[in-house]
Amino acid sequence: MEAKGRGVVYFGSARTEAGSPFYEQARELGREVYRLLKSTSWSGAGPGQMQAALEGAKELGGNVAGVKIHLESHQAAIEQDISAVFDSIDDVVTCDHFDPRVTSLTDAGWPERDGEERGAFIFLPGAIGTLHELFVISVIKQLNKSSNGKDPHVPILIMNYEDFYRHELLQLQTCVDYKMVRQEELSRIFRVCPDNKSALDFLADHYAIPQEKRGYTLRTLLPTGVFDGGAGI
Repeated sequence: MEAKGRGVVYFGSARTEAGSPFYEQARELGREVYRLLKSTSWSGAGPGQMQAALEGAKELGGNVAGVKIHLESHQAAIEQDISAVFDSIDDVVTCDHFDPRVTSLTDAGWPERDGEERGAFIFLPGAIGTLHELFVISVIKQLNKSSNGKDPHVPILIMNYEDFYRHELLQLQTCVDYKMVRQEELSRIFRVCPDNKSALDFLADHYAIPQEKRGYTLRTLLPTGVFDGGAGI
């Protein structure tokens, strides 16, 4: 798996059906992020939006890899099968417990400080599992507790399609109001993106990619949310 390289890690619901608006948005984003960064695309190796983003990357010949949690059939049958996006079982690592899975995916998105790999964590619409991973990785960045020698400034993007994360963002604003977290902390930790173009523009700016290499091909449009892609919330 080391040969796959660190890169962009996608999180999102495994229950989103192919052809749905969120699925097609995720596939488009995966394709255009790979076009922009040329990094390996990682996911939790399940179906749904995780599969969609990696499908998009593969459209342009991108490397894909995954770290899957092993679940018994009575635990979560919908996530049992490894996504068909992977050409080989060797592209997927399976963990028995959630902690090593999150640790592995976190490491996959944190490039070496002096390396050329471009990393990011991209959170597509999802439920409990996606939120768990979002807050774990956000705390790691907040406290700068990534492994020694890793870039502490790796982007975390929240894809707020159709204002999906409205209530979570409002809750974080409540935490700011009660002085439980500072606004500047949230602004440093993550970026809220209402659509794919805002995410691509942010990544391009972050990695200082020149304008002539920002040839996005965006076809899928969704209504934007009330959060307009500003830093933090």
